[in-house]
Amino acid sequence: MTDYLFLIAELAAAFAGFTAIVSVLDARSDSRKRALDVIRLRAMLEASLATIALALLPSLLLQVGLGEAAWRWASAIGSLVVGVLYAAQVRRGFTRELKNTPGYSLVFARFLAVMGIAGLGGLIVAAFGVGDPSALYSVCATLLFSVAGLQFFRVSVSIMGSASA
Repeated sequence: MTDYLFLIAELAAAFAGFTAIVSVLDARSDSRKRALDVIRLRAMLEASLATIALALLPSLLLQVGLGEAAWRWASAIGSLVVGVLYAAQVRRGFTRELKNTPGYSLVFARFLAVMGIAGLGGLIVAAFGVGDPSALYSVCATLLFSVAGLQFFRVSVSIMGSASA
């Protein structure tokens, strides 16, 4: 199970690296679109870094010697971190200024929020030991990785759209 989580961590690190490169290379004259891209890049970077931490946390706790309890502890710690992160992202994502920005999709933002909340809910359930915590943890990590991947897709489309214009 940890090999799968290591793969997720590596892919999330690639998303984070892409974010860093794009933030340096992308220069736009339209300040409203640039502001939206900055928010998107920040959300993608936060989701990628949270996914990396979430994917590596069980291995760290297993090395400490917690045994099977490591999955429950990782779920509890992960749910706290992801909960705080998603609360901040949702609050930023539904602001009035952002909704009025060209290119902003409220449906897409809500879809990502629902995926994040589903992952968070699964982590909370795993923390209480319902079902197989390691399997549930992996599913939740995959959901949260999917959020980072969809944000990666959205940023890529936005950047390619501005390059062709």
